[in-house]
Amino acid sequence: MKKLHQLEARKLLKELDYVKSDYEYKNEIVFEADNSFMRSLNDFLEKNPVLKEMFEKKTNRRIDELIRELPFKSTESVLDPVLEECDKVAITESKVDERIKSIYRSIVKKTHPDKILDARLNDLYITASSMYESNDIMGIYSICDQLGISYDLSSEDIDSLKSQIVQAKEGIFFMESTFSWKWHHAEDEGEKSRLLVEYIKSKII
Repeated sequence: MKKLHQLEARKLLKELDYVKSDYEYKNEIVFEADNSFMRSLNDFLEKNPVLKEMFEKKTNRRIDELIRELPFKSTESVLDPVLEECDKVAITESKVDERIKSIYRSIVKKTHPDKILDARLNDLYITASSMYESNDIMGIYSICDQLGISYDLSSEDIDSLKSQIVQAKEGIFFMESTFSWKWHHAEDEGEKSRLLVEYIKSKII
């Protein structure tokens, strides 16, 4: 049963690494596509002044509505929940730090540039040090896999891994549903124009 537990942990860690990499890659695509999409949108509206006027009126009206809906609270009341959240994070980090210490020491023994002359291992040392400082225990576990260092994930760790994977996948699904993503992957100018019209309609109607 222990071996099965370890295999599940390794599978989840690899899946998380892949999903995170996929998320970062697609996020960069959307970031760059956003700029191109908005430029094309502005060009399209310039060529269609009536549509541009309708679009701008609707957009400005929506902005006014959002401003009116903003709660006007004192600075102290706004900061209270933020400070409370920071306290929670600090407590969590202190707990995680204790779990990481012994594993990090094992990684250092196998990767430190003063002890090991191997570029790949030295790179892992740098990565592990960064993860240690940020209390990224899942990242530390992933490096342990690469170095053959044993570790034991708790049921809470497993749940956390699964949760992170789900969140990353949801983020990817959202990005792939945006107009910028679809516009970037459009096969021809006709499809791009259709997407621009769809976007404008979604804002006007």
